[in-house]
Amino acid sequence: MFRKKTYLPPEAPYKEVWSKGDIFAKLSFFVMGLFQLKNKHWLKGLLLLASEVIIIGWLLFSGFKAISMLGTLGTVKTKKLFGMLLREFIILFYLIIPFSTFYLEFLR
Repeated sequence: MFRKKTYLPPEAPYKEVWSKGDIFAKLSFFVMGLFQLKNKHWLKGLLLLASEVIIIGWLLFSGFKAISMLGTLGTVKTKKLFGMLLREFIILFYLIIPFSTFYLEFLR
């Protein structure tokens, strides 16, 4: 059904991409999806950009607090956390992990 590609483009190391790439290639190291948007891969570029905004938003609003509580695993002994855990699960497994794998594939 799916055929393996017979031609693979040569891989470029990060140093070469940084030194020889255009401004969008360099900015793509910091803002995910810019290079895809420049190359008119609209869906992939917007999804990567949206995932980065969601990750940064989560870090600012609840992520840093959650990370800081890892040392003691929180201060409240028992609490009904189903709603919060469900929200964190949805963010982690349906947004962050798939889009970060797309971004890692782009960097190869």
